[in-house]
Amino acid sequence: MTNATHDYGDLRVTMTSTLDWIWSDLDSGATTDFEGYHPRAQGNLRPLGSIGFSSYGDRSGKFAAILVGNNPNSTDKPAVASPLRYEQIWRDEESGGEYDGSFWRPVAPSWYVALGDICQRVWSTPSTDRIWCVRSDLVQDSNYFSSKIWDDHMSGATRDCSVWEIGLPDLGINGSENIPISSNTFRANNSWSEPNNSLAQVLVLPNPKKFKDFTTPPPSFTKNNLPKGGDIFNSTDQCQATLPFTVYFPPTDAASLRAIRYPFCTLSRRIAWYIHTVHTNNGGGSISDSTTVKKGVS
Repeated sequence: MTNATHDYGDLRVTMTSTLDWIWSDLDSGATTDFEGYHPRAQGNLRPLGSIGFSSYGDRSGKFAAILVGNNPNSTDKPAVASPLRYEQIWRDEESGGEYDGSFWRPVAPSWYVALGDICQRVWSTPSTDRIWCVRSDLVQDSNYFSSKIWDDHMSGATRDCSVWEIGLPDLGINGSENIPISSNTFRANNSWSEPNNSLAQVLVLPNPKKFKDFTTPPPSFTKNNLPKGGDIFNSTDQCQATLPFTVYFPPTDAASLRAIRYPFCTLSRRIAWYIHTVHTNNGGGSISDSTTVKKGVS
């Protein structure tokens, strides 16, 4: 069975929890541990890069990653393209580790951007079908998390290396029709310092505004059909957003991983006429009643 997909303009998206082990620095002598995994493709949907962890342990089935591809119904310029080639960043030459491994940077075609680097089990060049590069209008500048995933300090490798996970930009409070999401990819660097910040970029999912104004007039009643407090009339969906579950929950969320066949969450806003309370006026005067609500979703 394949996991459900959702289309965002020209882009088709799903998630997978099937991660293939690629490399670890076991017995390299480095002061911190590292393991690299690569999310497994689903048909024409590929990951945006490899994923790195600062400890050892099987991650398949315990961590969710984004897969992307072209929306087959789109007639515009393809949303994704294969990298042209790779440039080697580092290999574990002379590290003494149990496994040979290397890091590679995809070189994207014009008008496309690579959103992560590749971890390779050997020193040879990866295949260009390992990832997709993304059209530049579907990308947003971001930053790195403050602490690196790993560096090879004390490994004895010929060259230095460090690995940094790409974080999310500050979203602010005003919202956007382009939603940045994390693919949990990383950038490797051939030193122990942070890579150039221009390499820290993330995918954005188009989510056009489709807000419906609520113009339904209040319901009318007579003494013969008075409602009850709590009754709801003319309930209407005003807007909704369907996004990968990692927008709302961590990629290790157990309940979401169990439901990985449909890896999306929908957040919606509904509006209605709500009967707060009902008064029977048996006198000749007026009745005044009001309630102030200070919380809500806009």
